[in-house]
Amino acid sequence: MDLAIKFVPGRGIDVATLVCDRLANMGQFVRAGELMLSVKMVKEALDMFMSGEAWDRARDIARNVAPRSVHWNLERCPFSQLCVQHS
Repeated sequence: MDLAIKFVPGRGIDVATLVCDRLANMGQFVRAGELMLSVKMVKEALDMFMSGEAWDRARDIARNVAPRSVHWNLERCPFSQLCVQHS
């Protein structure tokens, strides 16, 4: 992935999408989410984290990187009371 970004910068997202699809097919959702996050594909990364049931990571990303996605995150979280930080 790093080589693709370094030598063909315009194709980084294409390569990340391909690699992430393969990781997801192997059940490696968290690794796929981290990779998508590294190329600024935040919504896709959230999808991957939630598919892998990494609710804490998805919540942290939604709050810190994409606060507008918090409500979207909560719609899919089966433990919505845990996904929301009560003040």
